[in-house]
Amino acid sequence: MTAMPPVEKALLALVQAGLWEDASCLDGLIQSEALTEKQWQAVTDHARRQAVTGLLHRGVQRMPETHTPPFQTCAYLLVEAERIAQSGEKVRTQADELTAMLHCNGIPSLLQKGPAVAACYADPHARMAGDIDLYLPPDHFEKGRTFFLAQDVQGHDATDGSFCFVWKDVIVELHRQFFSFGNAFEKRCAACLPADGFNSPEATLMLQITHIFKHVAGCGIGLKQLCDLARTRLALADACPTQRLDACLRKTGLRKWNRTLDAFLWTYLGGDRHLPMLHAPTRRDMAHADRLLAYIWHDGNFGHDLRTAKKTDTLRGFIRHAAFSATQAPGAYGRLLSSYVRV
Repeated sequence: MTAMPPVEKALLALVQAGLWEDASCLDGLIQSEALTEKQWQAVTDHARRQAVTGLLHRGVQRMPETHTPPFQTCAYLLVEAERIAQSGEKVRTQADELTAMLHCNGIPSLLQKGPAVAACYADPHARMAGDIDLYLPPDHFEKGRTFFLAQDVQGHDATDGSFCFVWKDVIVELHRQFFSFGNAFEKRCAACLPADGFNSPEATLMLQITHIFKHVAGCGIGLKQLCDLARTRLALADACPTQRLDACLRKTGLRKWNRTLDAFLWTYLGGDRHLPMLHAPTRRDMAHADRLLAYIWHDGNFGHDLRTAKKTDTLRGFIRHAAFSATQAPGAYGRLLSSYVRV
């Protein structure tokens, strides 16, 4: 486990307390030297970059009065928590509306990540909402795209084959591939899934695992996505035992990468106390988790802001992270890199 400065150590402890609703995660923080006002400001800045301000607020609520942050910090977190809750409710409402519209027009869809993941949290309002991702089976994708174009939306076709548009101030992405890793990977994953296919717990977890890898390899990832994975694993622990997930990951070449994620959740997000794990992390797994943490601190949530990211920024990320990503999942890394170079 990497030795951390007080600010990063405090953020992880408070995020854990908010993530698991567990005040015992704060024991080490309470026993440490109290943070200064400047350090508390740095904690909130880090939380914003990592898109975990809502969880930070939940964690601070579990601090004893003797260790309460400065008034300015508490006031900021209270305002931000309310804003995050309202934004999340808006996205959930729009997601329900969109899926209902598609259903009424005979177009099947699956809600990916976003509101579906928020439902796994003890308090869904603590999760910062983003855009809406909807998977449409390939034989229904063009019908769905045409349907929304008929609603006069402002949209465009993305390089990965998705269709992106804005619906009532919320960004929506329609995906023709469930994992967005190419047709070959899609077929390989589908072959190892149970009868429910992409609607199965295995598919839900593998989507998050591949999604995190994609952004670690490219523009960057934040703590938010690792927290999403932790809460989803807890929610699906009975429906998808670790042995079944491990079998799917082995067949798709993602087992080593998943061991790194397990080690990260175990070490830095309280997974050792709150999650069922198939394997205790080895020393090598822990070293990979340390490296992942370094990337998270450096890059922040999706490299801080996907809306300002350029293709060249993502390519630079691929080059910067190559030594790590290519050894974690060589096949997946090669497919991602070739897709960005090709478009």
